[in-house]
Amino acid sequence: MRKLVFPWIAFSAALALSAALLVAGCGPGQVKPPARRLEDASLDPQAVLSSIHMVSESTGWALSGNSLLWTVDGGRCWEDVTPPGAQSADRGIEARFLDPMTGWVVAVRDGEPMVTVFTTADGGLTWRGVEVVKKTGGGLIYGASLAFVDLKHGWLMIEPEHGMSSRPGELYATSDGGEHWSLVSSTSATRDKNGDEKGRLPFGGPFGFRDVSAGWLAGRLGAGFTPDHPLYISLDGGRTWQPQDLALPSGYSDGRLDVVSAPVFFPPQHLDGLLTATLVPASHKATEYATVIYVTRDGGRTWQSLPPIRPEAIVEFIDARNGWTWRQEPRDSGSTAPVKGCLYRTVDGGRSWAEIAPDEALGKLLQDGYAVEQVDFVTEKAGWILLSVPRLLPKSPEHPNPRATVLLRTVNGGYTWSPIEPQLVRKP
Repeated sequence: MRKLVFPWIAFSAALALSAALLVAGCGPGQVKPPARRLEDASLDPQAVLSSIHMVSESTGWALSGNSLLWTVDGGRCWEDVTPPGAQSADRGIEARFLDPMTGWVVAVRDGEPMVTVFTTADGGLTWRGVEVVKKTGGGLIYGASLAFVDLKHGWLMIEPEHGMSSRPGELYATSDGGEHWSLVSSTSATRDKNGDEKGRLPFGGPFGFRDVSAGWLAGRLGAGFTPDHPLYISLDGGRTWQPQDLALPSGYSDGRLDVVSAPVFFPPQHLDGLLTATLVPASHKATEYATVIYVTRDGGRTWQSLPPIRPEAIVEFIDARNGWTWRQEPRDSGSTAPVKGCLYRTVDGGRSWAEIAPDEALGKLLQDGYAVEQVDFVTEKAGWILLSVPRLLPKSPEHPNPRATVLLRTVNGGYTWSPIEPQLVRKP
């Protein structure tokens, strides 16, 4: 591993950020902007926010292509805090933040047998980079992802190039916050003297850890790839893996489970958790797909399914009891026809749901063909919805500033929504 150090001066960077926020109208309203204006502009309407991840009512981050954006005012003003060199990552970047100050970014470049893991301890003002070279086999890297459970312990999944019918992976671990990484498991691990492969990494893909020992690997379906089991568990920090039972919901005897992400566990004990899967019917009819939420009360040792949700849903929980789902009727890919969907709210862990009809602001966007891509809540009241449209609407008096993605915010649990006009704050 080769360390890349970017010796920025945190104090100067903080001053530059504060000045930029003030000039753009994104700082405290009582402070008079300085006479010299820094460059500020709206986010490019063509730019697509691929995801948003708030860590408090004011602070959070978003991804737009290979750019990492940071906000301290609830999403109105965004600072580009992308690590130096990460924007040239042809294969994309992924970010993980443990708290408002501590985060990691992994960047994958086309044509290189390595990834770069960047670390920040000051909210993106400064970054340190470490290159992690793929250990096994030849070829290049398709993708990489990260998971951290505290300031020191984290994991990195590298997915080497592969054909449609396979999904190789290499899992690395760090115990010093990302300064050093070691290979702990791989799909290409050699057999023991008896030819036994039991326990090795079954495939690469979405994963997560509850603590330094317990982790899960999601059996995401793919074109030509079907895992033997939908979920695997490790109890030794990722060194060995075993299939975990995940039964079909009551009343269902056929179909497969597509687990696209790892379980989520809630503080303080991290015993309560949930796992979201898509029930893929044997008929493959779009109207028969469903979302299944599995819950655990014993830290993920056992899972029980809640009644399936149709149509498929976007699921968001802030704790074991409070959650939301966005459900919309399926439509053809690329369609700009009006979207039919609705938000639902639970306060009993998903056992019952109350419908929240779209208000005027959300309803207008749905009518214009915008589809909900993500729901993100940080409290029972504060949340955001990210929407996108396949093709920009033409400019008109009704749509003077059409955007590829639109961000809405709620302060009352989703009953009403206010559009946010994001401003990109640029460094001088």
